[in-house]
Parts: sequence; structure tokens; C-alpha cells
Amino acid sequence: MLGGEWVYYWEVWTVAGLAALIADMGLGLAYMLLPFGFAAFFVAINLAFGLTFGFMDLADWKTLVVLYGVYALICVLAIRPIVAQLKDDQPDINDY
Repeated sequence: MLGGEWVYYWEVWTVAGLAALIADMGLGLAYMLLPFGFAAFFVAINLAFGLTFGFMDLADWKTLVVLYGVYALICVLAIRPIVAQLKDDQPDINDY
């Protein structure tokens, strides 16, 4: 794997997603890396099954980066209400 060929392997995106999820849970980052891990999994699914939605060229690294960004944005918007609901249930140490 020389140069930028690694970006085209679904296995690399799966490992990146797992690393983000493990880092988020292990380091206690309050769900900061969770959407990026899920986005990497979605890109891996696109590469593994060849999902192009009829207009994407998965052989171009720029398309993969934009796809990752779109998936990350969708995941952030989907996870934000869930995280907000979880945080509302916990008492705040700063409330006196």
C-alpha cells in the first residue's frame, strides 16, 4: 500500500471507525468521536458493497472524503438529540 491507496479499502475505514468508537468510549470523550466512527463505518459499507447512489465515483479519493463528511454531519445531527437527552437525566455538579 503505497501512497494513498489505503483510502480505497473498506477494511481501513472499518478499523478507523472501530478506533474512533473505542477512543470515545475508552477515553470518556462524551460522545465526541462517536459520529465520526459511525461515518467511517458507513463509508466502509459503501466501499464493500459498491453503493454509488448512481452518481458517485468511489475510485476518487475526493468523493470518499466528501462522503465521509456528509455521513459525519448526518450522524452528528442524529446523535445530538440522544446525547442531549442523556445529559439532561444526569445531575449537574455545578447546580448548587
